[in-house]
Amino acid sequence: MNEKNVFIGVSLCDRSQKRLSRAMEGWETLPMFISRPEFLHVNIFSFGFILPEDLPRIAEGAREICASIDAFDMSFEEIHLSPDPLAPKAILLSGEESPSLLLLRNAFEKCFAEKKAENKQFRPRVSLARIRKEKWNALPEGEKPNFPQSISIVESVSSITLFESTREGGGRQYIPIEEYPLG
Repeated sequence: MNEKNVFIGVSLCDRSQKRLSRAMEGWETLPMFISRPEFLHVNIFSFGFILPEDLPRIAEGAREICASIDAFDMSFEEIHLSPDPLAPKAILLSGEESPSLLLLRNAFEKCFAEKKAENKQFRPRVSLARIRKEKWNALPEGEKPNFPQSISIVESVSSITLFESTREGGGRQYIPIEEYPLG
């Protein structure tokens, strides 16, 4: 059947990737799976598993949506544990609410989702690491990094990307399929 797990997202630029790599220094010895810098992205809309023959319809819709939305900036402000500091599953980079990002997400949902949610806000998030819960909980408090951590990153968004999510090569990988310029 060869289904592909695909989503629309925004790749972080090289400058932001390097800045986040510096922020994550020292995490290599902690019980977590750290995201590779080149895979850091904001997920806007997930299609889930689709058949390859559905890709042209998705590409056409994405081109139309992106042509109607102007380039914009996303601002990130914090690295924190998620979903709960007392029972974390991941470490995320989170940003400020973005009306343009919400507009983009809602446009994809309107075009491609059977059930539409009434999204009134959308904060960009980037998954920096997935925590290995049992080993993390066994760490003495002094060995865990302190969260939340303040950070200031502004990412200019002039295009979005259709990605395939795979588990090939020994871990999660996010392979760009096609890029669509905004406005």
